[in-house]
Amino acid sequence: MLATFQNQSVFIINDNLKSYNSTEKELLGKYKGGGKMVKSSHKPAQTMNKVNANKVNEWRMITLLKANIIAYMITAIAFIGSALLLTYTSLPESSIPAIAIVTTIISVLVAGYDTAKGAPSKGWLWGLSAGLVYAVILIIISSTVDQKFMVSRNTATFLIMAGAGGTLGGMIGINVKK
Repeated sequence: MLATFQNQSVFIINDNLKSYNSTEKELLGKYKGGGKMVKSSHKPAQTMNKVNANKVNEWRMITLLKANIIAYMITAIAFIGSALLLTYTSLPESSIPAIAIVTTIISVLVAGYDTAKGAPSKGWLWGLSAGLVYAVILIIISSTVDQKFMVSRNTATFLIMAGAGGTLGGMIGINVKK
C-alpha cells in the first residue's frame, strides 16, 4: 500500500505500531491493522506530475511559436503569389480583401492544426491560442509600420476570424491520428 507522508512516498507494510511517533501512528491508523513504514527514495507522484506538466507546457509554447512562424511563411508566400497575379494578370485590385481573408483563414487553420496535433487534450484551446497569437503579432506589426495603434471594428473582426480559424484548426489537429 502507498501513502504520502511529509512529501515522501511511504509504503505501508502490516506490522505493529510500537516504534513510531504519534504523527506516524495517525497516518498508519488510517489503514486497517496498522503497519510498518518504509520510506521510498523516489519523489511523490504529484511532484513528478508538476515537473512533467511544466515541461509539457514549455514544449507546447515552443510548438505554438513554431506553428505561427509556419503560418507567417504561408501568408508571405500567398501574398507574394497574389502580388504577382495582380501585376501580370487582369486580376482586379478589388480582390485584395478577399485574398487577405482567405490567406488569413488558411494560415491560422495551419497554425491551430500544428499547435494542437501533439497536445494531449484541449485542441480547441491550443488552436484558439495559436490564432490569437497570430492576430496579435500581425496587429503589432501593422501598428508599427503605420506608426499608430487603432482598435476598430476591422480589428475586432480580424481577432474573431483568427480565433475561430485557429480553433477549427486545433479541433482538426487534436483529432488526427498520428
